[in-house]
Amino acid sequence: MSGNFVDTNMFIYWFDETNEHKCTLSEQLIQKALKTRNACISYQVIQETLNIVTRKLSFPINAENAEESFVLFVRRKG
Repeated sequence: MSGNFVDTNMFIYWFDETNEHKCTLSEQLIQKALKTRNACISYQVIQETLNIVTRKLSFPINAENAEESFVLFVRRKG
């Protein structure tokens, strides 16, 4: 397999709006990876991300909104 691996931290930074710089940068990097199709996202990363954003962020979001945001973001493909 070639390309880059998008890890959980990239998605956590995107969901965590307390640091605007990290949020913006992570969104740009993930969008670029999706647009160029030069990245891999594992099922484990998706599970970890949903677990953290619904339970451990300083402002957690509900599971339905987290899942919907994740799916819509990935489908945009840059």
